[in-house]
Amino acid sequence: MAVVDKECAMPEAALVKTFRARSINEALSTVKRELGAEAVILSTRKLRRVWPGREPGLLEVRAAVPAPGRRSPGEGGDGPGARNSRQPTAGTGLDVRSLNNLQTAISRMYQQVCQSRIEKVAEQDALDKFVQGFRREVERATATLRSLVAEAHLLRSTGLPPAQVEVIRQLVDGGVEPGHAEAIVRSSPQDGEDVAQVRQAVARFLLRHLPVAESLQVARRRRVAAFIGPAGVGKTTTIAKIAAACLITGKRVGLVTTDTYRVGGTEQIRAYADCMRLPLEVAESPAQVRRALERMGERHLVLIDTAGVGPRQSRRWQAVTALVSRAWVDEIHLVLGAQTSFRELEAWRHLFGQPGPDRLVCTKLDDAAGYGMLFNGPVMLRARLSYLCTGQRVPEDLEVATPERVVRLLLSGNRRNGQGGR
Repeated sequence: MAVVDKECAMPEAALVKTFRARSINEALSTVKRELGAEAVILSTRKLRRVWPGREPGLLEVRAAVPAPGRRSPGEGGDGPGARNSRQPTAGTGLDVRSLNNLQTAISRMYQQVCQSRIEKVAEQDALDKFVQGFRREVERATATLRSLVAEAHLLRSTGLPPAQVEVIRQLVDGGVEPGHAEAIVRSSPQDGEDVAQVRQAVARFLLRHLPVAESLQVARRRRVAAFIGPAGVGKTTTIAKIAAACLITGKRVGLVTTDTYRVGGTEQIRAYADCMRLPLEVAESPAQVRRALERMGERHLVLIDTAGVGPRQSRRWQAVTALVSRAWVDEIHLVLGAQTSFRELEAWRHLFGQPGPDRLVCTKLDDAAGYGMLFNGPVMLRARLSYLCTGQRVPEDLEVATPERVVRLLLSGNRRNGQGGR
């Protein structure tokens, strides 16, 4: 909703107003409604910094409309207003009407450019969704091929009973990397020779060794957790789910976002914050993050959202990590989708180095062909699973990762064959 901040009359020139809105479209609509089609855009700027009484993440637009005394009483009229409008402005050779027409033309050109940029952003979003869907299909096909190759390799190998080969095949078909799957089966003490007995032995082994963390624990002092991951993986929604779950248990939660990189980066988390009546701070530097945390000293838990970054975007990665590493952050949660490939995990491991992230959040389980990421991710990144996300509902589709739940998913098979479960 656009806000008219202030109004002033410029003597013998124009009526000037300042508007604030969440988007350029909303601002232009409000300007046209308040001032009419003759309004001229004087300036625009984005309100990013947090100041008392100023809502961050808004656009501020200054617009003007020619004062009545400067308009001609009628087209081609001979009244005093008409004569004044034809008088040249000192030092320019242009009369006021020409200047007004020029400003109107510039305003229309500016609005067209803004609309073009908005349309390009919408087109880019649609393209990103198409690419993500196409990549998922490629990853599913790759997983099928990997399963077939692994099965052929195992059948040719010696020293493995058919029951063990079958369980390895099932794990690989569910997305577990072949080397990991074979190591799991070989490390599981077992006496039986049928598939059911091998699966039971594997389940017991995984229950003892899966790196699973507890949910975010609120102790006597405040806890601060930052969430990092690629764009579109669901970081903001995950933060909203965790915040809602903590609110249900009576915890005081605060939100901080550093996602000022993309268009509308703060709008989604602001909507969640408004809905849950949570304080939200926007920060663009480590110092601003620290000041935001100081203002949230009475909160039990503070969750920090960050701009999307991929494992091969080293420059943006440095900017994101600088924001959280120099602030008072207790835990870093890496948020990855359940369809994340083995190669992507290797890239993340190389990017993090040692130590890796503190926790790993796995999202989009409802859209995954298999659940191998639940084992591949923690093992490769040396991070413990903290949360599982199975959909978009807040907070219903959030689960605290438990060994029992993860083992059940790992042994549930392949969703492509109608198996798997929530």
